[in-house]
Amino acid sequence: MFWEHLLLNRFAVGSLSSFQPLNYHRAIASFFPLTGIKKTFCYQDVEKRFREEKLQLLPAQLSPGWKSYYPTLFQEMRGTVAALGFYALPTLEPQRRRYQEAFAAALSQRNIMLAPPSREFMNGLLHQEYWFDGVHPQGVGGDINNPLAC
Repeated sequence: MFWEHLLLNRFAVGSLSSFQPLNYHRAIASFFPLTGIKKTFCYQDVEKRFREEKLQLLPAQLSPGWKSYYPTLFQEMRGTVAALGFYALPTLEPQRRRYQEAFAAALSQRNIMLAPPSREFMNGLLHQEYWFDGVHPQGVGGDINNPLAC
């Protein structure tokens, strides 16, 4: 068996089995959505907390590791990278939203961040069939072209 695999790998015989040119790359989707609802996720409870949460939240604390690592990271990339870019994904969980807000506020002026989605945008995502859990959308919930989510 070892010799068989050695010969297949050495001569790339397996690559001929598809009858495709060697430079052929199969197109794959950029998003592999989760399906169903996580067993421990209760959408009704999370939605209720989301609706009750005020936008003027108590600030979250960033981890001390981030505050100490960030200058080191930027220093190591000096000369290669002029700015860093970040983005915040939609989330129904208030503590994650607070962390995103704190993170965005802590960034230096030379960096950019697509801030957490607006409350209006998030209201468009309040459909149980959109969420696997409080931070992971299902297929239709993660589709930027979904007219219901805008």
